[in-house]
Amino acid sequence: MIDADPRWSAQTIVQKYFDLRRLKIHSRDLAMAITDFFNLIVNGFAQLGYIGIFVLMVMESATLPVPSEIVLPLGGYLVYQRRLEFWSVVAVATLGSLIGTMVDYGIGYYLGRPAVLRYGRIVRFSHERLETTESSAGTARVSCCSRGSSRC
Repeated sequence: MIDADPRWSAQTIVQKYFDLRRLKIHSRDLAMAITDFFNLIVNGFAQLGYIGIFVLMVMESATLPVPSEIVLPLGGYLVYQRRLEFWSVVAVATLGSLIGTMVDYGIGYYLGRPAVLRYGRIVRFSHERLETTESSAGTARVSCCSRGSSRC
């Protein structure tokens, strides 16, 4: 395992970016809390490994509230620590994103509008948002056809 770079220690970051005198907090205490929390997240993520990255990217691409902005940097950090391989993380994340998008497409294609209206509220997809999305997709289709595309 690689030793942590002292430039990126939690205490150094806390001292650099937070005005602790104004907050009346000791930098050691805040740094320890941040370090413990970060280590908990990273170690949990490391235990999930490639399967965790795949599942979280499927969830993110299937419109569930899992931000890839959290998943991928953590994967990159584990690559930096040499716990995971770079190209494997890229492949697993790409495949997970592709499958998640296919799940979304399949729900829309096979179950249609009634399923989206019935179960869309679970992911905060309201009737108004569906109408807005449909109208903007219709506008894009009309503009596509007006430009002479053969895919109308």
